[in-house]
Amino acid sequence: MVTSQLMTAPVGSKTILTLSLTQLRYEGIISIESTATPCRVRFINCHALVEEDTLVIDEFEDFPFPLNPDSGYAAISYVWKGNPMMEHEEEAERLGYFNVLGAESGDPISIHALRSACFAAQKAYSDQIEYIWLDRLCIIQNNQEDKSWQITRMFEVYKNADLTIILPGGIQRLVGLDEETAWVHRAWTLQEALAPNAALVLHQWDEEEGAVGSWDTDTAGSIRVIQAAGPGRRGYALTDLDNLIEACTVGRLRWTPGSWSGDETPQEIEAMEWRTVENVRIIGQPGTPSLHALLDALRTLDDGADSFKYYAIWKSALTRTSSRPVDMVLSIMGLFGVTLDPRLFEVGDRVGATIALSREILRRGGTASWIGISTRAPPCRHLSTFPEFPETSVAGKAWIRANGNQEMIDAGTIVDEDSHIGSGPTIPTKEYMIGGDMDEAGYLNFRRKACIVTPVANFCLRIIEDPTSQHLSAESVDGIPWHFHEGNVAAVSLSEKYNEFFKMMLVQEHTPGRCHVVSYFKIPNLDTTWDKHETNWKKYEFTVGSKTILSLSLTQLRHESIISIESTATPGRIRFISCHALVEEDTLVIDEFEDFPFPLNPDSGCPAVMYAAISYVWKGNPIREHEEEAERLGYFNVLGAESGDPISIHALRSACLAAQTYSDQIEYIWFDRPCIIQNHKEDKAWQITRMFEVYKNADVTIILPGGIQRLVGLDEETAWVHRAWTLQEALAPDAALVLHRWEEEEGAVGNWKADTPGAIQVIQAAGPGRRGCASTNLDNLIEACTVGRLRWTPGTLREDETPQEIEAREWRTVENVKIIGQPGTPSLNALLDALRTLYDGAGSSKYYSIWKCALTRTSSRPVDMVFSIMGLFGVTLDPMSFRTEDRIGATIALSREILRRGGSASWIGISTHAPPCRQLSTFPEFPETSVAGKAWIKVKGNQETMIEAGTIVDEDAHIGKTTISTREYMIEGDMDEAGYLNFRRKACVVTPGAASSVPGLMDCAECLRIMEDPASQHLSVESVDGRTWHFHEGVNFDQYKFPRTAAVVVGYVATTSLSEEYEEFLKLMLVQEHVPGRCHVVSYFKIPNFDWIWENETNWKEFEFSVGGPDIA
Repeated sequence: MVTSQLMTAPVGSKTILTLSLTQLRYEGIISIESTATPCRVRFINCHALVEEDTLVIDEFEDFPFPLNPDSGYAAISYVWKGNPMMEHEEEAERLGYFNVLGAESGDPISIHALRSACFAAQKAYSDQIEYIWLDRLCIIQNNQEDKSWQITRMFEVYKNADLTIILPGGIQRLVGLDEETAWVHRAWTLQEALAPNAALVLHQWDEEEGAVGSWDTDTAGSIRVIQAAGPGRRGYALTDLDNLIEACTVGRLRWTPGSWSGDETPQEIEAMEWRTVENVRIIGQPGTPSLHALLDALRTLDDGADSFKYYAIWKSALTRTSSRPVDMVLSIMGLFGVTLDPRLFEVGDRVGATIALSREILRRGGTASWIGISTRAPPCRHLSTFPEFPETSVAGKAWIRANGNQEMIDAGTIVDEDSHIGSGPTIPTKEYMIGGDMDEAGYLNFRRKACIVTPVANFCLRIIEDPTSQHLSAESVDGIPWHFHEGNVAAVSLSEKYNEFFKMMLVQEHTPGRCHVVSYFKIPNLDTTWDKHETNWKKYEFTVGSKTILSLSLTQLRHESIISIESTATPGRIRFISCHALVEEDTLVIDEFEDFPFPLNPDSGCPAVMYAAISYVWKGNPIREHEEEAERLGYFNVLGAESGDPISIHALRSACLAAQTYSDQIEYIWFDRPCIIQNHKEDKAWQITRMFEVYKNADVTIILPGGIQRLVGLDEETAWVHRAWTLQEALAPDAALVLHRWEEEEGAVGNWKADTPGAIQVIQAAGPGRRGCASTNLDNLIEACTVGRLRWTPGTLREDETPQEIEAREWRTVENVKIIGQPGTPSLNALLDALRTLYDGAGSSKYYSIWKCALTRTSSRPVDMVFSIMGLFGVTLDPMSFRTEDRIGATIALSREILRRGGSASWIGISTHAPPCRQLSTFPEFPETSVAGKAWIKVKGNQETMIEAGTIVDEDAHIGKTTISTREYMIEGDMDEAGYLNFRRKACVVTPGAASSVPGLMDCAECLRIMEDPASQHLSVESVDGRTWHFHEGVNFDQYKFPRTAAVVVGYVATTSLSEEYEEFLKLMLVQEHVPGRCHVVSYFKIPNFDWIWENETNWKEFEFSVGGPDIA
């Protein structure tokens, strides 16, 4: 880096840098960091640079400052990345280039271009210009405090300048009139054009000095030659910005040699020798919208009506872009008389800065002059009173996403070419502008005349049901026809009349009392119809903002940053992540909706909003080394949910891409962590009650078995099948896809038992530095895991392929497949059984399978083991009614509601080998809670042991008998608040065998009179816990003394285990009294169908039972 020397500065300043041009040559890098004092204004000394070939920068404390009336300063306007260097730029090459530490991303600074700007400023003002300001050199580029301070003074710098010298092609060379530049498309150059009293363009010019004539009028400007062309050097001149903008609008500059005296008549002017320069486009080509928008803004500067001026400024700003999103706001705030502190905003927080600017404008009595500046652009999803903002870029034009975000459109082409004019002498322009205030979330609050509207093709309001309803019809700018209904509560507002048009803003509620902009109307005022109707409209209060509650660039999410929606979300609303924004715009956008499930579109029959949902585990597989793409994109977390794994941006983005690959109609994806206000109990409870509906109404569920911090391969075992919430996430949706690592090509999956294939859809192909990933149907992967192998074939299958053609394909095998579970995993088999019974039609079989599957799973909160399955039974419990640990209370509430609705106690007998629950004995013992991993049940014996829950779940299914349906075997009845199941059922009295003493039971001779008869005949049967019991048929339960014991039929079942032979048997529940009239479950019987009991079960008598406890729930 080049070092500097100091020299004496003028009084009231200090010189902080002095360098000869020799030191600056050959792209030397300079810095003022060590000599400058932050938060001071600095200027380049023009005389030193032009006359002494020395770069001198002086620093002043006070600004604006009173300069000598005979001297002043100029400011340079240019673009950070301009037109590239050209060959044979002899003078520029001779003088050389340099750069500034901290600003190397900009073009190299041409000493010739900088020196020419200084010389031009001096010559234009007869040597009265002492200094010139250039941001690159006059700001400490590596000092954020100084940069922020300078930004707050930027408008004042240009406003107080005697003139602005514009270098449209950038700072590395001067351009000719026939070269197109990006100057009119860049954000900062707008205030640089509008703020100063004079703005002159410095450009190449090889002709003599002259005057510029307007194509529309006879008013003229001047072309002031700064340096005449000569051997080895190009000439250059200064021309008024206004004149060049007008010349660019027609592509020709009209000029005449010499200068004017000022007293020429129009006839004398017209008689002059007028010449034409063709192909003039230095500010923009003819028809460039940004050019016309700037011309409009310049013409309104002296209008006096702020509404006129500010509307034009907003329009011109929309046609521009910058490298930093926040700069699109900071670059124009001074034009509205507002100063924001740049330190309050992240670089990507354009929305936050726009809200802050708008609030301040309104607080000062201004109007929402930005409304309607681009009626053809989609409303900004974060701030809908504004149109969608342009994309950021380091160079070039401003582009806006339109047509469903599938197309990039030049921002200037969809800006309205209109002006506010009021409605004649009695209604000024300002009266039509919307005033009011804006809250911190960007909702504009105002009172306004309005009229309710309804879409013509979708009669959704009751007023339409009245056939006598009179209404006007109009088409919004997005092509949808609407009916206008006067005198009703309004869901739509209007704006103002423009020339031959009424301009109206179409708004729609997304939350009671809160609206967002949908579109606009521009209605020709060809007759008095609209005047007559509009004057009769009523005034209403509106709050108009956006359904978007969070928008963050991926840069802001990296490095495990913590995000929160607490300050912007409304509790009790459904929220989704925008897939397009994340995949295409590298932005995390969360939108909030009131109505859910979404209403159907009457034309397509599809939901108005199509979405996917993510299924994952809170604590998943650990991060591995060399996850290059995941590490590059980074991770983030959610406030209030930090106990879960960090969220991989790569994994979340891949899930969105998988959803869009499944259907390009999918707009959103639901993911609980960022879509729930994690620190808000009421919102979490509300979300839990809708969780089943979220997955049921999803077009597809994207499953990340290894968790959200990375994608896993087929050969990695995960905890997904062991976690409570993932059960409904697998069973509720119509389609469930597993997203996993995949390095092969796309293909089809073959079933090991049939020729029905599924698909392997490649989401991202493997490439240098990145792993591939694909989605595969859950059913196919579960089946593959049961055998440990995936059978697949490259390519896709035709619908008309025969089984023989399918079998003849090239089938390949992936070994060691265990992503859902290893072969023999009980939880895996239970899920497969549950999936197979989903469409069985017999609720008893389906619900029995669900209960079994639920028993193999666990969660971090005991109560979640109930909330996670209640929707599968069509039940909604209020989570606020239960403590986190109250699994028993929630289970009783769920069971009571199932029975109240006519369901059966389908949970009975799901795990006959597990000890009955001590508080709710019709259920087996519940698994222990855990934040990760498998479900374990505590078994008490001689020693307490932990057994994997899935290993003691019965592998069977209810099937009924030939003459007796499955439902008839299921127990129905009701349950009281203590968890006692009350029912009437066929049963047989049993007594313990001689070798099976049962604690608490009386001696057989005492409790069973029938045993006193030595001729008594009974059958001895062993229960599943290994004890022998005598069955006494035809005996009334009342004949026995307390405590009585009975065997109750609970089902006719068949084995479902893949490893066992098919077998049918009768399942009986063994109950014992612990209080007169109240029983608890002791064990179960499983009796093969060839046994004697089959012949006698139909002769058993029915008894009343109340089974629960035995401990207090």
